[in-house]
Amino acid sequence: MYHHPATALEAGAQSICAVNKNTAFDGVGTVAQQPYFHPIRRRDLLAAVNTAAKDLGLRPASVVVIDALLSCLPCKDPKTGIDNPITPLTLLTVYAANATLCFRAKGITDRQLRRHLETLENVGLITRKDSANGKRFPIQRSGKVIGAFGIDLSPLLARSAEIIDLAQQRRDDAAELRGMRCCIQSLRMACLGLDVDKEVTSFLDNIRNVLRRATTTVIEARAIIFKLKGIIADNCAVKKPDQTSNETTVDVP
Repeated sequence: MYHHPATALEAGAQSICAVNKNTAFDGVGTVAQQPYFHPIRRRDLLAAVNTAAKDLGLRPASVVVIDALLSCLPCKDPKTGIDNPITPLTLLTVYAANATLCFRAKGITDRQLRRHLETLENVGLITRKDSANGKRFPIQRSGKVIGAFGIDLSPLLARSAEIIDLAQQRRDDAAELRGMRCCIQSLRMACLGLDVDKEVTSFLDNIRNVLRRATTTVIEARAIIFKLKGIIADNCAVKKPDQTSNETTVDVP
């Protein structure tokens, strides 16, 4: 006999309640349990996560899994199809099956998905709302989803403001670093025209390798600029005594 999913779920919930009303839905994810956060659009949150991925301890493949999870949130307006912002009233527990998540995560395998979910849990971006049998499914009432067992994105949304700020800091650092690279190149060319020792020559040669690295930081760039300016200043200080000694002294009567 075919049972309507909503009816079957409610019947199952009622049978659990009959056993123990206090623990019927222990572990289920509901809106009432979710933290407060400022509404944010999925694409903006994903862009911030992608920019701040290294700071969050994530690899690109794990970011793709976050994209897949976010795509399962009920944010689309049913009439217009436009993506509405995620709000504290959006159910954040994803109950999509692994097959669906694998498909939305660019076709990764089930094993890869499980590994990335473990990573996301370890870095504190998701929690699991497991049912008794480990399955993910919604809890419905009168045809409306009121809760779910599955993957809870509450930790991610609770940190959304922090992640947005972190991503902006990374973009600011990248912009500052681009300007510093140009400054370093200019100072390096000026130093190459000076009479310097082998140690300084080796340092100037190594700068090219440092600038090519994608991992070069603002702090490293500032240190290089400081040293290059020091080389130029030291060279000017050496030349000044030579120049004064060659000047002709004129006696004033």
